[in-house]
Amino acid sequence: MKLNALRISIQIFLITLFFFPMMHQKDEVTIMFNGFEAIVKGDYMIIGNIVITLVMLGSLFHLIVLSFELFSKKLSEKYKTVTNIVVNLTVILSFVMVTFLGTFLELIGYIILVLLIVSTYLRYLSQKIQE
Repeated sequence: MKLNALRISIQIFLITLFFFPMMHQKDEVTIMFNGFEAIVKGDYMIIGNIVITLVMLGSLFHLIVLSFELFSKKLSEKYKTVTNIVVNLTVILSFVMVTFLGTFLELIGYIILVLLIVSTYLRYLSQKIQE
C-alpha cells in the first residue's frame, strides 16, 4: 500500500511539473515555456510538440490506471499488459524528448525524465511483489 501511495504521489508530482517552466528558447529575448505552452506553440519544433504531448498523455494514463488499481485488482490485471506497454513507451519517448529538446530543456524537464524512470521502476517492483 505504501508503494502504491508513493507511485501515485510521484505521478501527481510529475503531471504538475508540466505546469512549470521546463523549456526555454533563446533569441534576442529568452522565452520560458511550460509543458502545455510548448505543446500548443506553433513556432516551436513540431517533433518536440508531439513527443511532449505523448509523454504527458502517457503520464496521465499511468495516473488513471494507478487510481483504478487502488479500487479493483481484477481490472488492473485485465489491463496490465497494455499499461506496461504505455508506461514503457512513455519512458522511451521521454528519452526521445531529451534527445530532440535537450538543449532547450530546463532542470524541470530533466526532473520529469528522472520521475518517469523512477515511476516505471516502482511499477516493476510492485509487479514483482505481487507475483
